[in-house]
Amino acid sequence: MEMNQCNCPCHHSMENSCPQRGFCCPGRIPAHVPNDRFCSPFVCPEPIPTPRFNSPNSPLPPDELNQLQVCLEEINDTLRTIGNPNEPEEPDQRQRQRQLQQHFRALRCSLVKVVVDCQDKEIEILGILEEAGANFIQVNTLGHKKFIPFEKICTLKHENFQAETFEHEQELLSIDTCIRREITFNFGEIVGRSPELINIFFGIPLHLFLLSFLGCEIQVKTESDEQLISGILCLIDENQFRLQLDQEEKQVEENNPYNGEGARTINFNAVCYISIDS
Repeated sequence: MEMNQCNCPCHHSMENSCPQRGFCCPGRIPAHVPNDRFCSPFVCPEPIPTPRFNSPNSPLPPDELNQLQVCLEEINDTLRTIGNPNEPEEPDQRQRQRQLQQHFRALRCSLVKVVVDCQDKEIEILGILEEAGANFIQVNTLGHKKFIPFEKICTLKHENFQAETFEHEQELLSIDTCIRREITFNFGEIVGRSPELINIFFGIPLHLFLLSFLGCEIQVKTESDEQLISGILCLIDENQFRLQLDQEEKQVEENNPYNGEGARTINFNAVCYISIDS
């Protein structure tokens, strides 16, 4: 019988060879490796040490599985667009924005210099790139966290030449087994209450990320204001947020019946960057 070289870990006795077009078993887990039962909460009998094999992730052939995944991704794009009309309408634009986020996340912990386009001025911000969301980056400077929208970034310079080797998909590779079980069986509940996991799986927009800073004092640089606007972040929605201004500042929007004295509503489109004390 014609033999074909393969990398089947279970074919050690055949010197890593198997019949051509023959069965090639999946990854083999030796008997001496403990079985944690995927952190199951149920009490099970003590198992007899036995070699185990990884099960395939689908009964479909690889080509059919790829076609199915393409269809599912198209459906998911449609559902995301319906569920959030503020996202870019073009799937290609959403994909480019997601790729931009992944590129910036590859630069985390790197020293960067960001040139911010603020109307007719360019502002340089030097700091450590801490995180990148769906439409913003977080740069930590001395004593401050600065949040910069993608559309305000002119240039971003860095010296991290190994950034391209970063693999986003491997971030959760070494997490605790019990946490992995919770994500597997209760994905929506677990991911939905963790901004970090939302950002890893989907990309979190700036307005959702800022919810954790409600009640905190922030400073905002806008296109129309020469000075930073300081106040308490008291309300956020998808398009704008509201500040309760410091008493000594006279920064009340004119001709806006919805703004009481000492408050100001700012559109996200007008924001050059947001600064919060560390």
